[in-house]
Amino acid sequence: FVANTPYTQNKLIEVLNVLCGGAQNYVLLVDVVDYTVHVGVKLASVRLTDNVREIVNNMVPANMIRDVYVVFNRWKRFKSLTWGSLQPETWQGLHEDAKWQEGERR
Repeated sequence: FVANTPYTQNKLIEVLNVLCGGAQNYVLLVDVVDYTVHVGVKLASVRLTDNVREIVNNMVPANMIRDVYVVFNRWKRFKSLTWGSLQPETWQGLHEDAKWQEGERR
């Protein structure tokens, strides 16, 4: 569904929203000074990383560096919490639930 025509950042956002299930499931940073596009795929959509990489490679101009990566939960996100406060959670929930993901930008 992606043809070889120029795309805007808004069109890339639109496609990522559909592919990843919403803006909460990825991080997009376009650095026009350094000609770089960073797309962080959050764990809720990690199975789509290869698809995101392919779409980004097709939509982003060839003169820009494309960086597609997975945004992992970071230890510092949990550092201030206690085991007691996490008791209602499961390991899978902590790993995959979007509420535990940091939207860190590079």
